[in-house]
Amino acid sequence: MTLYMEISPLQERQYTGVSVAAARIAEALLDRLGPRVRFFLRDLAVPVDIVREMIAENSGSHLRRLAASLPLDRAPERCDAFSYGLFPNQKTQWGAFSVEAQIVHDLSTILTPQFHRPETIQLHAPAYRREICSNDVTFCVSQATADDCAFYFQAEAHTELKVIVEGCVWREDFKALAAELFHEPQKPYVLVLATLEPRKNIDALLETLSQRPDLFDDYDFLFLGRAGWGEGLEDKLSRFELLDQIGQGLLFPGFVTEFAKYALLRDARLVVYPSIFEGFGLPVLEALSLGKHVLTSLSSSIPEVGGDVCVYFDPNFPEQFEQRLELALRAAAASPVNADGLWRAELFSWKAGAEIIAADYERRATAHV
Repeated sequence: MTLYMEISPLQERQYTGVSVAAARIAEALLDRLGPRVRFFLRDLAVPVDIVREMIAENSGSHLRRLAASLPLDRAPERCDAFSYGLFPNQKTQWGAFSVEAQIVHDLSTILTPQFHRPETIQLHAPAYRREICSNDVTFCVSQATADDCAFYFQAEAHTELKVIVEGCVWREDFKALAAELFHEPQKPYVLVLATLEPRKNIDALLETLSQRPDLFDDYDFLFLGRAGWGEGLEDKLSRFELLDQIGQGLLFPGFVTEFAKYALLRDARLVVYPSIFEGFGLPVLEALSLGKHVLTSLSSSIPEVGGDVCVYFDPNFPEQFEQRLELALRAAAASPVNADGLWRAELFSWKAGAEIIAADYERRATAHV
């Protein structure tokens, strides 16, 4: 009686988003269920030690090469035995397992198609209904996502919906390493966690900065994240008449390592996460786990993470952003450590999310006997 977890998301070179969730859940399930957990890539079995190595390195850059050399062991190994197939994102097999379970992270390609490339919509959106309605159980990373599944697909008529939480785990040596490297920044900085693409909504902040250049007298603004799709950075900054501020208050280090993100988060005066739509909002949790004050959107699942310990703005009314930014900056200046945020972050863990999955597996395996 085995839980098989599909690991396609672990092929990414550097884990972010869904790949982080897949890695952390795989690790927690191994701790919880031990040898009852096995892994597969599409229909090839992947040894546990390879999965552990990828989790430790936070990278799956070698997985495709390794997969090419794997023996052609199929998963599940015995179709006549009870098997529980867990897909941490898209489903890659149908009808191979006694129970099919899937983790759904968000329905943004359906709910906010204007924020996605057409090819992304074509890839994901048509599959959602077919996948969700074929599951025995569907795990949603927030109540908002579960509500979306129920409302848009009437999913509860076809699958059991369960809500799991995500978590935040920093490497144990990060704190000591960051302390060794620490140097006082010349100016306090605001850290903006946002891929440079429409859904992440950095325009709300750029508009405020274009109207309030005096903010650069007191703060630098660091934008952390990959360049996404849509309007190019220089074109965007030119539109807001902010090109001259690059390197002079506006800094774009781009995508950085997990340690660099940790260090930059730890030393930030304020964290801004202006995203319009999120299935969970992990960056908010990461910031709270380090005691940061956070300004973020009153939208989708984000308030489930931030509770009453964040400052919110309504992304439908960007004109209120400036006032909310001032409020958040004052709070951060008055109390550098967000003690309530630290407490809030402790409510979330990958272990808790994996426990819900493990309990469902054990219940169904017991019923099968």
